[in-house]
Amino acid sequence: MSMWVIGISTVVSLAGTAVAVVAQRQAADAAENTAMLNANEQRAQANREAEVAAENARRAEREKTRYLASQRAQLAASGLAMEGTPLAVLGDTAEALELQILDLGSEAANRMRALRQGASLSIYEGKSQASALRTESIATGLSGTGSAIMSGAKAGGFLAPAPEK
Repeated sequence: MSMWVIGISTVVSLAGTAVAVVAQRQAADAAENTAMLNANEQRAQANREAEVAAENARRAEREKTRYLASQRAQLAASGLAMEGTPLAVLGDTAEALELQILDLGSEAANRMRALRQGASLSIYEGKSQASALRTESIATGLSGTGSAIMSGAKAGGFLAPAPEK
């Protein structure tokens, strides 16, 4: 085999290795970018959850105020004094409604926390995947280069088998 053909074969093999390495590097970058996009979307969703929770709390607080006012008006219309049992009923109602509002806030906080943790996990997974792909690209580069050199050396007769004794 002519040296010219050996040289072309080695160059083509190295070019193929380079293409594979570049593709793996690009896949690593894509994994990181995708992870960041996912994390940003999860953070945005957490922010939307916070806005919705705040609005729901405002609405529930207004509803609580209206409901308690309605109860007071009904008690006053019935001629009951705002003391003793009627006052205790209003207090219990106010407490129950306030607990509902606090539960809304707690549930929203749990959803926001889960979304933010998901964002952190997305970033971690993306970086891990990118790191593995970059390591794989190094291995591909080394392996491909070694194979190209060995093929060229064998074809050129540089690695002729040792004479038998």
